[in-house]
Amino acid sequence: YGSPMSAAQLKEGDIAQITFNEELARVGSVTLSGDAWSYEGIARYTLGEGCGSVTIGEESYGMESNVLAFSQGRPIDVAQIIHQDVVTFNGMGNKVMSITVEQGHGYLELLNADAVLGGWIEVGQTLISQIAPDMLFTIPEGSYSVRLTATGVDETRDVVIERDQVTSLDLGDIEL
Repeated sequence: YGSPMSAAQLKEGDIAQITFNEELARVGSVTLSGDAWSYEGIARYTLGEGCGSVTIGEESYGMESNVLAFSQGRPIDVAQIIHQDVVTFNGMGNKVMSITVEQGHGYLELLNADAVLGGWIEVGQTLISQIAPDMLFTIPEGSYSVRLTATGVDETRDVVIERDQVTSLDLGDIEL
């Protein structure tokens, strides 16, 4: 903030002021904008699709359609961010200029789930749902204990959900 820095010190989503040295044909200086703000570790927010707004806690901010979004150092589309993700918002004034996903989500699919169809699945404290054929569950990334209950079945399995990945849980060893 006001001090010189190298481009290597910048991280995705930072709002910087960059000058160009025409004589040397290279960057002259890079500084984080003193007018920028950053809210880190935000889990309570609403992205207003189509209306160009973001609500963070009780405060509303504008958001342009070209807002930059990042996950694991890569650009992503804002539509890939869901309400379960933990994010950092960076902006200036009353505008959000970038969003960085700190903790994202992945997916859990059940394979060979005939023995538990119509039963229930509990994924940690995150999800409780009745099990139907070909379901794909969206779950925040992390390690979970999965409990599956149905008529004559009470199984517990451990899974690790990785960001943007599908984790398959094979239940073929459960007898009908």
